[in-house]
Amino acid sequence: MTTREHPGAEPERGVWGIVLAGGEGERMNSLVQSWLGFRRPKQYCTFYGDRPMLSFAVERARRVAGDDRVMTVLGPSHQRHLDAINFDPVGTCFEQPESCGTAAGLLLPVALIRARDPEAIVTALPSDHFIYPETSLDRHLRAAVRAAADRRDKIILLGAVPTHPEPEFGWVDVANVGSLKDGDTESARAFVEKPPAATAVSCYTQGWLWNTMMLTATVDVLWRIARRRFPDLAQRFEAFAEAVHGHHTDALPSGFRSRLRDAYRDLAHYDFSADALQREPERIEVMAMTGVTWNDWGRPHRIKESLDAAGLRAAVPDTLLEAVHAPAGN
Repeated sequence: MTTREHPGAEPERGVWGIVLAGGEGERMNSLVQSWLGFRRPKQYCTFYGDRPMLSFAVERARRVAGDDRVMTVLGPSHQRHLDAINFDPVGTCFEQPESCGTAAGLLLPVALIRARDPEAIVTALPSDHFIYPETSLDRHLRAAVRAAADRRDKIILLGAVPTHPEPEFGWVDVANVGSLKDGDTESARAFVEKPPAATAVSCYTQGWLWNTMMLTATVDVLWRIARRRFPDLAQRFEAFAEAVHGHHTDALPSGFRSRLRDAYRDLAHYDFSADALQREPERIEVMAMTGVTWNDWGRPHRIKESLDAAGLRAAVPDTLLEAVHAPAGN
């Protein structure tokens, strides 16, 4: 869906969209191999409709931020997958030289945006999520932008209402979750990332939300967290951003890639949720997504679950999806 498909929904001023597309989708390899005859990370696959998952994520960012303020961060050697599906992202798109975790994938574009627009608000969107309907997500993203503008020292995290005690998702405990209305936020009290099955059951029965990793915040608050939790990474990326500062984002300057390789050389691996959000819940306010079907398509069986719930038809042959079973205990 493009911005034109949502009449009256103009991009938010001062907002940038970051699309995180660095994953390799290893747990989906067997399904993709059986379906396509070769391996391809899931974000470059069209599981329903006529577009790959990455296209949906880029359009989400585009609708809230506008064409010129979208940054898409790919994994190493992922440009070939874009070329294979003839996909041309809006804004800026670049590969990471190495896979160094979600903290690097998020904070690299934050550093570049911060160097150009230090008052900016960013919305970060993973590229491997199923979200339906898109119009309901837009409503929550715009509310999150308003909340981040009002509370500039907080990260606004979108939480999904769980349908079952999934141990492979992150969970967040939210004060007064039962009284949340559309657009409301409440403080996060605790995070658990991919807990044991028994802990997931406890989170589910106590009313915790799923951590979607869709977040909105000022570049300032994200960078302060980066300096506290990942000082080595922050120092590298800050120097890199200063070196390329002043160049228009959709025309990467000469030397960009070589400088980026230097910034990533021997870079430590960090997970932003486990190593930052989980350790600083006091910095997080959570907005519950109501009226939205959300799922992280990290496992093949979740495709069928999601599309059945939304009443959508899969592009993957039914015989392949019917042969996929959830892991024991899920």
